[in-house]
Amino acid sequence: ATRWRDLLAMDSMFEQVESPLLQRLFRYLTCDEVSRDLEAFMAANCSSFCGELSDIVGEQDLDRFDLYKEYTGLLERQLDDFCKREGVTAREIYQEAESACRPNGDGRPSMAYILLDMLLAATDYRMFTVNLSTF
Repeated sequence: ATRWRDLLAMDSMFEQVESPLLQRLFRYLTCDEVSRDLEAFMAANCSSFCGELSDIVGEQDLDRFDLYKEYTGLLERQLDDFCKREGVTAREIYQEAESACRPNGDGRPSMAYILLDMLLAATDYRMFTVNLSTF
């Protein structure tokens, strides 16, 4: 299994998210269908990221950046598919996330905030290169 699925595939964490919509989003992003698509992409492209860590965090060639754009496009399609299945807009998800990410009464970040932060980290170029190099 990939790091992507490992990062988010903890149902008990999802249950701590107060928003049912965000719970469904996190479950969708870790479902077998989405995981298979992401794993297939990573398996098909990880050889482009072999080498020393300095090779993947330093200057990058355009081919790697094109793969990154393809990867983020795949993520966007998955989010669009979720929105269609749920009958919601991306704006509605954003508003729900904004509300759910407010700190708890004890000042600690909410579970929704933690999970969304992990999701956003997966879209960062540097994290993308590290993930593919260690796939």
